[in-house]
Amino acid sequence: MARTTAFVDGFNVYHALVAPNASGQRPFAKYKWLDYRKLAECYVRRGDALEAVYYFTAYAPWKSASGQAKRERHHNLVAAQRACGVRVVLGRFRPVEKVCLAQCRQTYSTYEEKRTDVNIAVTMVKLALLGSYEKAILISADSDLVPALEAIRSVRPAIRMMVVAPIGRTAKALFNAAHYRQHMKLSHLKRSLLPPRVEVAGGPAIECPAEWR
Repeated sequence: MARTTAFVDGFNVYHALVAPNASGQRPFAKYKWLDYRKLAECYVRRGDALEAVYYFTAYAPWKSASGQAKRERHHNLVAAQRACGVRVVLGRFRPVEKVCLAQCRQTYSTYEEKRTDVNIAVTMVKLALLGSYEKAILISADSDLVPALEAIRSVRPAIRMMVVAPIGRTAKALFNAAHYRQHMKLSHLKRSLLPPRVEVAGGPAIECPAEWR
């Protein structure tokens, strides 16, 4: 029995879920209310034990009414993960100046998400060095995480690593750096949905946002 830890790249999964298909439809957007522990369990090999799940994300600082509503839904999702025993690691957004690539060529202010990939890499390597897991499941298609997998294979060659590409995504570089590979399937999403109402010990229940039902 191998002690297994899962690492979930929250934004990478989210963008896969809301990506439009060739017809402009978003067939997976209704699966945003996910239980990431259940999702990780879909990839645990028989006889192994899933000991911990880490979910990496960040709260967007949008100030518009719609942005505030999105942030509130995100808070609900994060609270639901914690209620289900998932360990949440938060990054942050920072303000940046960018140049419009269209005809206007004007500079505009926006926000850029930072630290998530670094948080994932540091956490994976740190826990590997501490001997916290014997197998790792990384749910992401971000090739920036390849050096982390290569470092783990170098310093802890006994650790086995699986990469799960979020639905509709390819992860060739990560697949090449891992021992095992999987593609997220619709059946995995269906079996991993949170209940509409998540009970919290000693606190108010968390409701699935109406926009996600």
